[in-house]
Amino acid sequence: MGNQVIMPSKPMAVKNNFTRCMMKTIERTQMENMELLKEIIYLKTTLSKIYKQDGPSSSEYINLSIKLNSLMHKYFEEKTESLVSI
Repeated sequence: MGNQVIMPSKPMAVKNNFTRCMMKTIERTQMENMELLKEIIYLKTTLSKIYKQDGPSSSEYINLSIKLNSLMHKYFEEKTESLVSI
């Protein structure tokens, strides 16, 4: 009983920092570019179908592949910017 150590609770500043970090995470999740993600998913699905039907050398497949690559690049740029601003 005399050897028992009582640990103090977390200081208020630590709790506030944690809360602030959680709020920033929630805000960033809500700011996710959902339209861009939907278009990327749509293009990936469409490309898969075109690949099965016409193969990778069709002009439609090539054009959509270039568009998908561009959108993926844009998405990664946005994500990088948001991570850098943390």
